Amino acid sequence: FDKLNIHIENGSINSVISELDKSGNGTISKEDFETWYRESLFWKHKQEEMQKEQEAAEAIDPFDFPEGLRGRVWYVVTLPLVLCLWATLPDVRRQDRQKVHYGVAGFLGAIVWIGIFSFCMVDWATVVSNSLGVPVAVAGLTVLAAGTSVPDLLSSVIVAKQGEGDMAVSSSIGSNIFDVLVGLPLPWLCFSIINQEKVVVKAESLGASLLVLIFMLVVVICSIKLANWRMTRGMGYSMFLFYLLFVAQDLLRQLPNKDDAVLPSF
Repeated sequence: FDKLNIHIENGSINSVISELDKSGNGTISKEDFETWYRESLFWKHKQEEMQKEQEAAEAIDPFDFPEGLRGRVWYVVTLPLVLCLWATLPDVRRQDRQKVHYGVAGFLGAIVWIGIFSFCMVDWATVVSNSLGVPVAVAGLTVLAAGTSVPDLLSSVIVAKQGEGDMAVSSSIGSNIFDVLVGLPLPWLCFSIINQEKVVVKAESLGASLLVLIFMLVVVICSIKLANWRMTRGMGYSMFLFYLLFVAQDLLRQLPNKDDAVLPSF
């Protein structure tokens, strides 16, 4: 078992041996062991590892045109981004690039591209908001907030499918804490040091937003407590409802009314 990297507790060895000894003569034949091994979780786990290694060994070909209308539309939409990343970032999933310098280069390159995409996303969201007459704060609450939370969503889904529910929850909470304590203060600190001036937050309803945020946090904690600290489907639906209510009340407070309208002068 040690040579096959199979770890079994001492109390379970006798039961495993009795299961393997189908002939009942105290010996284990090669055929019996192979049959047991192929039906066990060890074999399935080994097959999954081999499949992951095979998929990682295959390099991504951005010029591989997919089949189906949905796949082709998605291919055309994402082709500029895929080409930029494919040409500048090393694919560390390949066997010949699983080295430290490739990993460091990929990590630093990913940070650079995140900065570029973030700058473009904020600038474009501001232009679209001004063109449609929507306050920039509304765009930040909806489009920008959802866009920056997509990586957290994907990582949480991946680890949740692997049975790591605690990791999925802690990842989401930790990322938001990092955003508040590092993501906001660090750019402000750099701006203050370079320009020798303070950063002015132009949010008139910031105090009300903080009170609503604290209230939503209390509601979320109470909901999890009522669900016996389990991530159930009903609690997921309630979280969606709470988010919609939060967005609705913030939009109602941020959108301009008749008193704020400025009539053109002729």
